[in-house]
Amino acid sequence: MMKKVFLIEKSPDTFNTIRSCLEENQVFYSQFKSLDEALKSGEVPSLIVLFVNKNSGDINKEAEALKNNPSFSRIPRIFILPFDMIGIIPHNEIISGQSLFQVPVDKLKFLSTVSKFLKRSPRRVFRIVISVQPEESNLRYSGISIDFSETGVAFESSSDLPVRQKISLSFVNPKNRKRLLFKGEIARKASTQPGGTAFYGIELKEMSDKNKKDFINFLTGEE
Repeated sequence: MMKKVFLIEKSPDTFNTIRSCLEENQVFYSQFKSLDEALKSGEVPSLIVLFVNKNSGDINKEAEALKNNPSFSRIPRIFILPFDMIGIIPHNEIISGQSLFQVPVDKLKFLSTVSKFLKRSPRRVFRIVISVQPEESNLRYSGISIDFSETGVAFESSSDLPVRQKISLSFVNPKNRKRLLFKGEIARKASTQPGGTAFYGIELKEMSDKNKKDFINFLTGEE
């Protein structure tokens, strides 16, 4: 069953950043101008993202409307607050256990929260220089990442690496300038054209607890 997000923005272009985030990560969504329109749509989403205004009374009314609707009462939701409103309304005055974000929204943390609610593996679309070194070789190749997931990395490179080749992968986390090093294996390869670049998929292997923590922090933008 396809999982869909409802975006309720109330004013044009509020969610440009959020829409681009969802599209980059292939998350399907529908847009609505009001909560009432969404409730009458005839569909039930897997997640609701609702932009709220500065009127705390309106927020409470919308929270109650969701809570009292049999189809929507158990649907997880993310509230997006105006930039100067965070801290004014305690979390438990909206709905306990739901997520709040402030404009401008932190893209990585937002996507991490969406992935958690949709029960999807975290994924980060990010272009950065990576180094790949085949096992038992002194040769080191460079490439450009396409995206990172919880179990692997997709990248583009002019190097010629065979499928099932065991490798070491390294790159620098631009947020903290820390170099990360992982072991992996070339799981898939697709050539673009003769003499051109190839697209590779690396499956990460033998990850220690520290490796896993560092990688998840990179995926979610924690550090």
